[in-house]
Amino acid sequence: MTRRNTLLAALSLTLLSLPILPTQAQLDGDPYVDVVAQGKGRINYAAGVVKATGYGAPPTKSQNPAQARLMAMGAAKADALRNLAMAVSSIQVTATTKVKNYLTESDTVETKVTAILQNARIISETIGKDGMASVTVEIPMYGRGSVASAVMAEAIMEPRRAVEPRRLEPEPRREPEPRREPERAPSARREPEPEPIPLPERGIKTNPRDPFKEPRGGAKPIKVEPRKPKAEPKNYHLPITSPIEEGPFTSVIVDCRGLGIQAVMSPKIYDTNGREVYGTLNVDVDYAIEIGIVGYPRSVEEALASKRAGENPFVVRALRAKDSSKIDIVLSNEDGRRILEASRRDGFLEKCRVILLCDPVR
Repeated sequence: MTRRNTLLAALSLTLLSLPILPTQAQLDGDPYVDVVAQGKGRINYAAGVVKATGYGAPPTKSQNPAQARLMAMGAAKADALRNLAMAVSSIQVTATTKVKNYLTESDTVETKVTAILQNARIISETIGKDGMASVTVEIPMYGRGSVASAVMAEAIMEPRRAVEPRRLEPEPRREPEPRREPERAPSARREPEPEPIPLPERGIKTNPRDPFKEPRGGAKPIKVEPRKPKAEPKNYHLPITSPIEEGPFTSVIVDCRGLGIQAVMSPKIYDTNGREVYGTLNVDVDYAIEIGIVGYPRSVEEALASKRAGENPFVVRALRAKDSSKIDIVLSNEDGRRILEASRRDGFLEKCRVILLCDPVR
């Protein structure tokens, strides 16, 4: 039995009592959902969809009831698309940027987003007894024809361009000056130059008693105790990967519960030295567009059962949020080092096989 199946078997006995999907009333306190557009739009980072609702009233003077319904429905659809555009522009891509930042800076992104909004899918149409029409539309955040397909490439490549070394212009090639022989007195006799004596070939051997050692790491890790989460059922515990376990690993799950982390499209993971362990610098653009940079499951059971997690996830505990935005997270230096070394061998970071387990719905 694999490690993931063992964990699932232990959790499945009592996790049935835990709610997996929130009710509509709970969404306002959901760390996975942003309510925007004056309450008419919802950005669901866990489900990976953006929804918006619009309303339309029938004309005051209309003799044809069918025509009045059509006009009300058309007004509701137009209102829904306006609210959807507001919701999309409000999507938090990174800790410092939203989609609207890319819309104002790139005509290409603006053109792509406009085309995506025009292809929004209508998921419900209703007309009340008073003739008021309601239309709800949605677009995906990831995959083909998604928000990610319009902005993710720019979000990933922009920080990569910032860290690329500057290319220096090559210096013009200079022709070597002719060698001049030193002037000698006429009476001086020029002695022939001795032929070089070849050195015997021998291998260079290291001295096993040499006390020199390469320095390890950087600054000494800062020990930061994570805040204790609120009281939860015992079966809500997520076992941390042991330091002696070597893998291979299929993904990484970061337990962020109790830290108030908020979901975004492109979060980053740092160690206590400020090194970026995971984010836009080490992901494949195609994977990021297709499935998103991270996954946001709603429970331990859902995290372990997801295809993104795979058979043997690397489970770590986050120390804290990086700053007051509560978006990026910080791991210990040791956990960051182990994740990077394991990913160089197993390749799960570049495939976006990263899961952030945030606080449950309140």
